[in-house]
Amino acid sequence: MTEKEIMTWMEEYLEGNSARKSALMMIQADIEQYGFETFLEMPPETVISEYIAVSEEVTQEAVDDFRAMFNQELELAELGIEQSFKLNPPATMAAMRNGMTDIMKSLLLYVETQRMANALMETNEQDD
Repeated sequence: MTEKEIMTWMEEYLEGNSARKSALMMIQADIEQYGFETFLEMPPETVISEYIAVSEEVTQEAVDDFRAMFNQELELAELGIEQSFKLNPPATMAAMRNGMTDIMKSLLLYVETQRMANALMETNEQDD
């Protein structure tokens, strides 16, 4: 298969839920930044490091947003102002858990897709 055919295959393979879409976006970002050949050769440790960096950024933003909303809720309560919206900490924690699980699934899909793309390239090279 050619690079273009493998890209098309990856896009089709990674259609679906948020973990699959996230894996595709990470792969596309790496290919854009490093090139297709480097993507194929990228060691798992590098991929994991990139996922950690993105996860830290995203979760920090979520924590900061929650903290700001929680503090605002407390301030309004202290002033005796009725609120139509209240945070739901258990639901927030469940969403955080689901998000982290999706990130780990995405990481697994990235590495799995990278291995399959390598196998497809090797098959193509053997056919030549």
